[in-house]
Amino acid sequence: MGIFRYDQQNGKITNLNVKATFTPNGSKNFIGGIVGENHGTLELCNFEGTVEGENVIGGIVGNNADSGQIISCTS
Repeated sequence: MGIFRYDQQNGKITNLNVKATFTPNGSKNFIGGIVGENHGTLELCNFEGTVEGENVIGGIVGNNADSGQIISCTS
């Protein structure tokens, strides 16, 4: 969960600013302010807010996979 649930390996998200609160129902795993599970690239993104969950939680991404890149992002 996040603005995007999943960013694929060749996916690229750039210059995105998000202000939000995430309080999921149901599964509370793999939750990020921008992407739940990242396999692609996030660059120059910003998240401001609250992310609630139980496992694998983050301000920018919940889970950044081996192929995932986070470049110059803030939370």
